[in-house]
Amino acid sequence: MALGLGLVNSKSDYTVGWEPSDQKDLVLWLKNDTDVSTSMWKNQADLTSPFIQGTDTRQPDISLIDAINSQEKTNDLVFDGLDDVLAIDGPDITVSGAFTFVIVLKPDAVQTSTLLSGEPVNSYISLSPQHITGNKTISFMANGHLTTLDHSKAFVGLGGGHLQYYIIQRAANGNMTSESSIVGPVQTIVNNGNAETLTINKLGGSISGYYAGEIKEVFLFESIFSTTSDYHQIHEYLEHKFGIEASS
Repeated sequence: MALGLGLVNSKSDYTVGWEPSDQKDLVLWLKNDTDVSTSMWKNQADLTSPFIQGTDTRQPDISLIDAINSQEKTNDLVFDGLDDVLAIDGPDITVSGAFTFVIVLKPDAVQTSTLLSGEPVNSYISLSPQHITGNKTISFMANGHLTTLDHSKAFVGLGGGHLQYYIIQRAANGNMTSESSIVGPVQTIVNNGNAETLTINKLGGSISGYYAGEIKEVFLFESIFSTTSDYHQIHEYLEHKFGIEASS
């Protein structure tokens, strides 16, 4: 099995089981194919504060693509990497201490790109290549303090265009673990990490860089999944909904 590829399976028998809303402390859930358009994506954790964009030229596109069942279609937002962005219409989302962050996406290319940001606060979540080593990293900037999680050799010779997920957990003391479908189930661990407040109010980019590609789903909890069975529910959800498994 080639390193770097998430497995995409046919999952036409998906039935509703665990969902992010079943977990406590859900603060952000941008749900695939639910309350989404080029100008708005409703936060299922707080329907009064959707992510919106009123300027036509800065709105992402909608891509109708084959979903898990070839007879179904799903709406996926496609960001251009230039200036497409959605901004929260309501209070900023702030998370202090422990959290669990999950994102499913298909980037167009291997490039540094901001996924979520909290301007004007120096806070963001970004995906970036390390040009010297070829590694792929997820970076968290929270209140000006940076933590980088390195997915070793994940994108060597691979480029973009591959469906993938990232699961990142941070304990209250700042220690972090990171897992991605593109590098298998082995987690990257950062001790003595960043325990500062994470602020989110934009999706798709910031003045420091914009994301190019599809964003399928995002969810964020103000807690960590403390048991193996709880954590396994995320895997089951992603596998059954998107047909995506961790490569080995």
